[in-house]
Amino acid sequence: FVRNSGGAAARGFGVSVGGHFGGVVDGSITYAYGRGRHVAPFMPEARESVSSADFHDLVARLSAMIDATDTRLTALWRVNTLADRRTAGITGQVQSTATRFDVQLTQGLPFLEPLTRADWELLLAVRNMFYEASQGGFLDELAVQDPPTRVVGGISVRF
Repeated sequence: FVRNSGGAAARGFGVSVGGHFGGVVDGSITYAYGRGRHVAPFMPEARESVSSADFHDLVARLSAMIDATDTRLTALWRVNTLADRRTAGITGQVQSTATRFDVQLTQGLPFLEPLTRADWELLLAVRNMFYEASQGGFLDELAVQDPPTRVVGGISVRF
């Protein structure tokens, strides 16, 4: 479902913890809590949606770089919950919970560099993120329900 519900306002906080493991693996966990509300709830589309809600977002990132084989593996896993503040206290029900993932494998092809004088990479990714993991769109990502799982692949050549 795609709707225009007018303006929205949000506020909250986030905490992130990360580190390096063994010189090859980097990882982090980020938690964010926020409260959002419609700024213009008088729009006809806004009546059917949540007017005020709390959201929780948990993101785990893991990346590994193996220099000897020019291989990079990046994984992102995200779980978020959007709870309607009007009905949460009465029914205890959560409006929506979503799980997102993005797993990317990038393999360098260094043996082609001397032949072509270019930097070659092979990319394979499996994801159900609405936005790329590196882009913004945090609140839009919360609003997308049941995104399709996609397999992305290709070859990158830099001259």
